[in-house]
Amino acid sequence: MKKFLKIYMERPELAGLALLVLLTIFFQLKSGGVFLNGTNLQGMLSILPEMTLVALGVTILMICGEFDLSVGSVFALTPMAIAIMLNGGIPFPVALFLGLLLAAGIGFANGFITIRFSIPSFITTLGMLFVARSLTVDFRRLPAAAAHRYSDLAVQRLRGAGQRGAHVLRVAGADRACIGGHDVAHQFRQLDQGHRRAA
Repeated sequence: MKKFLKIYMERPELAGLALLVLLTIFFQLKSGGVFLNGTNLQGMLSILPEMTLVALGVTILMICGEFDLSVGSVFALTPMAIAIMLNGGIPFPVALFLGLLLAAGIGFANGFITIRFSIPSFITTLGMLFVARSLTVDFRRLPAAAAHRYSDLAVQRLRGAGQRGAHVLRVAGADRACIGGHDVAHQFRQLDQGHRRAA
């Protein structure tokens, strides 16, 4: 026990690993053994590649003493832009390259503004968060029928791209779900303005 405590004091980052083990045991017991079954593990592991890529970039920034609040919005904007380009007839490799170039351009803009004008990265990336989010949400301002037709064709092209389009399709699908949810809520508000609680 003393040896374990000595190792723990020398390497405090082991606290994260210990917490992970405790949480895993807790959820396994509370779920009646479902938490660690194959289906649930497959679902959890399927999102790891995207989350890991985002976490690596954020980790490097935090090591440098900076932070980026816009990663989530850029993560949504990039696949949406790729889906729109695919719908426009652009080949998948080109659309993927341009989408990544867009994300890299946003990152460069964040870094340039932060360094050139000595603005805290928190403020710079907070502003970029709203810019990227606005560009993504602007997609819903198309007429409803056109928006669904637009996204349907893009999804078909992503499915045709096979495994290489799977990750783009997953995030773009989440964006489309948010767009659809907003449209439904807007229709409810228009149809039932006199009964806000029901809407």
